[in-house]
Amino acid sequence: MSDAAEEQTEAYDPFDSKTFPKASDVRGVASLSKDDLNLKNCAFQRTKGINRMWAVAEACPLFRKPSGVDKNDKKKKKKKGAATTRINRVLNSHTITTLASGAAGNAAALLYGETQVMRLDTVAETAKYPIVKPFSKACTLMLGKALAAYCGEAFQNAVAIKDGMGKHSKVTVRSTVAGTNILHKKLSAATAMVPPKIAVRLPPPKAAPKGSGKSSKK
Repeated sequence: MSDAAEEQTEAYDPFDSKTFPKASDVRGVASLSKDDLNLKNCAFQRTKGINRMWAVAEACPLFRKPSGVDKNDKKKKKKKGAATTRINRVLNSHTITTLASGAAGNAAALLYGETQVMRLDTVAETAKYPIVKPFSKACTLMLGKALAAYCGEAFQNAVAIKDGMGKHSKVTVRSTVAGTNILHKKLSAATAMVPPKIAVRLPPPKAAPKGSGKSSKK
């Protein structure tokens, strides 16, 4: 068997990357560059693994709901092997595309404004044909998951405020706004380029001399 035939019979490995190889797979790599290559390979494999998991997320029971078809009822079942569940979307593709198009238009306007201040020769986004990018099913599910987690945490904060106040039996608008603001502060602290809390290491207090009459205890 030729070398070409042997290469065709080998199983395809999606994690095998020639662009981001491991340091052990490259000859003559300096010791200080090994960690750099391994880190890039690790990031590449992580991205591939996440893409593979989200590609089959549509079949996960977490993202599906009953379709109303009873597989045991032969009278109502029109097709043999009809699906008894269907995908459970929080947002449809049209809504996500519209939101993404608005965000892209805002970013394009900011970039165009900055280039005009610098008197550069650039072209703004066409109003008749705005930026519209399609989203895959996996990306739609991921965005829906993020939105569901966002709404759930905001409502949980509102319920905690309502129970702490003890004045209302239901969640009010003000408690919902306060719970959402608390969530926004958490997101800002988690995504900002500063630590959420600064740990100050102060020297221990010195003990007062015995004859001064002062005590370190209060």
